[in-house]
Amino acid sequence: MNAILLNNYILLLMKKINKKNEAIIHLYHEKKLKVIWTICEVIMHFFVSKEQKLSKL
Repeated sequence: MNAILLNNYILLLMKKINKKNEAIIHLYHEKKLKVIWTICEVIMHFFVSKEQKLSKL
């Protein structure tokens, strides 16, 4: 009987840990995407400003 209770408790703990890990992984991916997006914006801004300079010449 105790073994079954212990097993269920461990399973519940693992589920909780897994949910926390999923949240952490989700946050990490969001931050990574924001960094990639920021880099893309900087590159795009650089190209746009370069094109504007060329069109003024």
